[in-house]
Amino acid sequence: MAKLDEKPYAAIIGGGNLCNKAAALHFLASRCDGLIFVGLMSFQIMHALGLPVPPELVEKGANDAASDLIQFARDKHITILYPKDFWCTKIHHPNQVEIFPSHGIPDGWEPVDIGPRSVEEITSTITKCKAFPFDIDWSAAYHDPAQPLVVDIGSGNGLFLLGMARKRKDLNFLGLEVNGKLVTHCRDSLQLSGITNGYFIATNATSTFRSIVASYPGKLILVSIQ
Repeated sequence: MAKLDEKPYAAIIGGGNLCNKAAALHFLASRCDGLIFVGLMSFQIMHALGLPVPPELVEKGANDAASDLIQFARDKHITILYPKDFWCTKIHHPNQVEIFPSHGIPDGWEPVDIGPRSVEEITSTITKCKAFPFDIDWSAAYHDPAQPLVVDIGSGNGLFLLGMARKRKDLNFLGLEVNGKLVTHCRDSLQLSGITNGYFIATNATSTFRSIVASYPGKLILVSIQ
C-alpha cells in the first residue's frame, strides 16, 4: 500500500476466505479509515456481529477471525461497513429477482449483488475519501472522444471489450485492469487491429474509477464488472 498523507481513505473488500486473509485485513485496518465489505466476507462480518445470516453463506471457522477484526477496528476507531440490502434471485427460479435487507434474506433466495441502499451508503463514504485524478489525453486515446463510453472493470485479456469495439464503432470502450502485463498485451492488440474506439488503463478501479470517468468528454452509458 502506498504511503498517503491525505485522509480519509478506505478499502473496498470483496471475495471470500476471511480466515486466509485475516492478516491482510488487519493490515488494512491499521492503515485505512474504513473497511467496506461487499463480497462473501461481508456475511462473516454480519455473522460475527450477531446478525442473522443464511447458514450456507457462513464460512466455517471464520467467526473468531471476523470477531477479532471487528474488535481491532473498534479499538482503532475504524469504520466497518457491510451491505444493508441485496438483490436476490430465487434459487430454483433465477428469473425472479427481489431486494431484501441483509438481515432478512428468506430461505430459497440467493444474494447476487448489493442493493440500492448499500450502493448509496458506500458511495456516500467513498466520495469523502482521497482520490488521485488521472490526466488522460482522450483525443489520443480515441478517434472521436465525444462518443458514448462503455467501461469494462476487470477487463482481463480484453477479448470481450475488443470484440464489442469491433461491432459497435459508434461507441468508445475503456478497459480498466489491475494487471499491467494484461493491459500491455491489450494495447498491443489495439495497435495490430487498428481499432480506434478502444483503450486500456492499468489501474485499481476501486479507487480510481470516479476520477477517470469524470474527465471523459462524452457520456458514460454502461459499466460492466468482470
